[in-house]
Amino acid sequence: AKAAGYADAFAFPGFVPAYIRPLFARGNGPFRWAALSGDPNDIAVTDQALLDAWAGPRYPQGSGWAEHLRLWELAISLAPERPEAWYESGDIYFHFGNLLGVPNGLEQAGARFRRALELDSTYAAPLGHLVELAALQGDEDEIRAYARAYLAIDSAGDTSDFTRWRAASALGDRIALEEVHGRFALLGGPSLNRIMGLAQLHPSTVDEAGLAETFLSGRMGTRVERWEWILGLHSLALNRGRPGEAAALAEALWEVEDSPGEGLRVQILDALYWDGDPGAAAQAAARLATRIDAALESDAALREAQLADLCVVEQWRLRQGITSTAGRSVDRIRSAFGTGGAGSLPLRHAVCAASVDALLAIAEGHPRAAEAVDRLDGLRLLIPDVVTGDDPSLAGHFIVAEWREAQRDLEGALSAVRRRHNHWFTGVRYLTTYLREEGRLAALTGDSHGAIRAYRHYLGLRA
Repeated sequence: AKAAGYADAFAFPGFVPAYIRPLFARGNGPFRWAALSGDPNDIAVTDQALLDAWAGPRYPQGSGWAEHLRLWELAISLAPERPEAWYESGDIYFHFGNLLGVPNGLEQAGARFRRALELDSTYAAPLGHLVELAALQGDEDEIRAYARAYLAIDSAGDTSDFTRWRAASALGDRIALEEVHGRFALLGGPSLNRIMGLAQLHPSTVDEAGLAETFLSGRMGTRVERWEWILGLHSLALNRGRPGEAAALAEALWEVEDSPGEGLRVQILDALYWDGDPGAAAQAAARLATRIDAALESDAALREAQLADLCVVEQWRLRQGITSTAGRSVDRIRSAFGTGGAGSLPLRHAVCAASVDALLAIAEGHPRAAEAVDRLDGLRLLIPDVVTGDDPSLAGHFIVAEWREAQRDLEGALSAVRRRHNHWFTGVRYLTTYLREEGRLAALTGDSHGAIRAYRHYLGLRA
């Protein structure tokens, strides 16, 4: 997120309603609502609460979804008549409730989406998610009702065909599904990418991902759109077991990446935590190693990229048995943003530094290893809100699970690998690693049903 472009920095439709975006403004002080009167100080408390929740408490840095959720709850308490707060809080419960340790996250999400609709029956976003919830619950009457209501409001939007597909696939409506398939060549990239991603999350629809891939590959668009589509195609390639194709897509990412070196970092993380090409990862690590020892860049964006390079390369080195530089690198990351305390360190760097610190303590057999792993585990509550291909929070669960299993805490290890995003884009990152480890650990704990479910899903993707 960068200054006044905050709202437009997010590629995902619905994150900030379009009618809100022109009202964003930023002066020399905190992020403020631009009052229609023209006076930035003439602002309702309820409007400020909404903006604070969208921007997050760490603005202009990204915040964690748990932090956003607290602010949405505050916005609801201040203005329970505003549907946006009900929807946005429900959206967090829907996508990230599992990671936040909410036992009834989907129920919470459903209640909030329905409340948002009660307040504004023309609000399409909650209807779209209610279609997905009904599909997960197998409620065919609700699938039909919510899909009809959604398409009555938005029949030709960027994601309307995604909703048609989701309803038809959940209902097993072959005629409706064939009609959607017949339009795949005309579908917009947002619908195709969502179909490709969500299809991988459910065993019954995995074959649909390949069909969407056929029409998304080579699609032209803006730089941000191509970045999103390349990452989506890259996730499918690795979930399907095609590391060479994934490596080529990671290289294609270099042309559209916003953060220098993102494509190289993706290749390293692929080999460490997915089934990526280790040769491509070694070459990527060698290229990044030439940049990380230099003095930190004065430009903020370049400095952030340099620290991300440092963090990923150290994970690679530690997995190769090289421990001599990791401690210094962790100190360098944590001190790069001054002495303003933990809150001054961008969240993604805090998570990544905790990952390196935990791996170092484990590698050295240090007594503080348990504390370091617990610290990393606790950061799952602060899932960064800014999506990147090298998001450190997505792979941290594997480090936690590996340590828990080594300590013979199989239930703790299984719990760690079951913390996945319920999201069509981020939820497919490392998905087959999560499923394979879940199946293995579930079998070891005697959860045969869970093991079979995870392995069937895994094999469906790898068939």
